[in-house]
Amino acid sequence: MTKLIILTGPQGSGNHLFSKILALNPQTQGWQSLLDKYWVGHEHEPFAEQWITPALLDEFDWGQSEVFVTSISCPYALNGEYFDPNYKQFVDYASKYCEVKVVLVSRDQTILTAQQQRVRGIISLDRFIDNLTYLSTLSPTFASYEALYLYGITYVNWLEQQIGLPMTTNAIAVNTILETDANAKYITPVTEYWLDIITQEASRKWR
Repeated sequence: MTKLIILTGPQGSGNHLFSKILALNPQTQGWQSLLDKYWVGHEHEPFAEQWITPALLDEFDWGQSEVFVTSISCPYALNGEYFDPNYKQFVDYASKYCEVKVVLVSRDQTILTAQQQRVRGIISLDRFIDNLTYLSTLSPTFASYEALYLYGITYVNWLEQQIGLPMTTNAIAVNTILETDANAKYITPVTEYWLDIITQEASRKWR
């Protein structure tokens, strides 16, 4: 049966990153242009028009592939305004033609809110949280930005297994995508913390 994988999460959580990763999988038809450019605006996402008007999924050519991947943040920007995706309507239309699998993308909460404030000027995390009640009914898989950078292709292969894809074997391509961790610019080294002495003492005594 045809499958549609929906990647979604709070604005700035890593939708583009996971779209790049899944575009490497030879079985998927997704946001392939992200493999040629570091970043592409959402208006060029393959299902951008369908997210605005889900009824257009009735006209979509589902015969192009057995597995499609689409990505949407919550909220998403359109003509200078912010909108929550109409998840239920989109899923209801898509479910007539394929199995829908939802992947919820997460990122460190402190970094996420700092990124939203820096880039958008507002913190919109609550708008995604408000949609979790419905999204949770879809038996989602959770994808972690930090776990992806920590474990690389091992984590990619685990995620692929969870959503029913063959495993990507191109570790070089995965490592190239993960070359620069966007979290790094938000991290300030801590020279000393009150718990350090206690944990160091415990480590010396343990046997």
